[in-house]
Order: sequence, then structure tokens, then C-alpha cells
Amino acid sequence: EAGGRTLWANFVNAGFLLAFLFVAPGLLSMLPKAALGAILVYTGWKMMHPSIARHLLVIGREQLVVYAFTIAAILATDLLVGVCLGALLKLGIVVYLRWRSAPPDSQAASLWGAFKEVFQDPVEQVIEGEQGATVVVTHPVVSFNAYRLDERLAALRASGRRFRVAVRDRTGVIDHTSMEYLHHLEQEVGGEVIDLPADRLTALSAHPESMRVVKKKTA
Repeated sequence: EAGGRTLWANFVNAGFLLAFLFVAPGLLSMLPKAALGAILVYTGWKMMHPSIARHLLVIGREQLVVYAFTIAAILATDLLVGVCLGALLKLGIVVYLRWRSAPPDSQAASLWGAFKEVFQDPVEQVIEGEQGATVVVTHPVVSFNAYRLDERLAALRASGRRFRVAVRDRTGVIDHTSMEYLHHLEQEVGGEVIDLPADRLTALSAHPESMRVVKKKTA
């Protein structure tokens, strides 16, 4: 409603709220509790509207699972604990999917290795060429490390160089948040700049921004 186009808007909003807590805590304490309660009720209703659940189900069942679990956790505990538990569930899902799709000889063949991969820089290298730079992605791109890819691409865009993002099948997992980011990136630059291995990277639903998981190679 405020004009946010991606999930990064939520992060920016939370950042400003946190900054305000440190800069002007006295002003916040002057707000009537009844008004704050009304805002929370309204926000909670907007978050729990049935249309949101239907939309998430179209994107992917795992999105609906995280959404429903987070709501239940918030109601059972409090807002902060519930959100943290929802984030942990999301982390568990991407780690499990990465571990399940990993080749036997890779770092992600163990759960601990898969856990470390979802926080690593997904970019293996940036290859410079006459037609521009090729950003080679070989690690999972998920909400926990997508900012690293964004930093690389932001630097290329700031320099005015052309680029392409080549996603290898070793990437393993691209979650919905990152797929949304990549689609938004293509809209901003006005062209197709993302190379996805469609024959190996399987979408979990028909939605263009659904999570992608690499098919595990069989012997």
C-alpha cells in the first residue's frame, strides 16, 4: 500500500523503526497504548487475510507452511519470538532442500555443510569480457545471503557495465525471495540478464517467482 515493490521494503521499514527506537524513545512512550493496540490489530488482520494465504499457496506450499507456522508461533508466544521461529523454519527448509539436492562429493552433502552454504557468498567469480561481465553463481541464493549477490550487481550497475548472471546447477536452491529479486532486477535493467539452467533447476510451482531446486543427480 505504501509503494513497496519487493520484500526488501519490509527490511527497510524495520530498519527505520529500529532507528527511531534509539533516536526518539521518549516520543514512542507518549503514544497511547490503545492507539498502538489498534495498529497491531489492523496490521495482524492484514497479515492474516485469506487472500494472502491463497497467494502464497500459488507461489509454493513451503511459503504457506512458513506463513501459517509464523502466525501460530506469534499467537502462542509473542511477535518477536514468533517471527524468529518463522525465520528458523525457513532456514531449516532451505538447508534441507540444499542437503537433499547436493552431490555426494560436495560440501553440502552434510547438513552442517549445507547450513554453511546458505550463508556463503553465492558468487564464485566475475568474468570480464568484451560483451560485459558474467557473474557466475554456484552456491544457494536465499534470503540469508542474497544481499551478497545484490552488492556485486549494484557495483556493476554503478560502474555502468553490462552484465549477465549465470546460475550453475551447483547452486542447489534459489528461494522465492531471491527469485522475486532477480525478476525485479530484470525489470529494472530492461532485459533478460539471468541465465537459469531450466533443465536442471526445477520450480516448485508454476509461479514464475517460485522456489527453484536442482534435481539430484542419480548414478
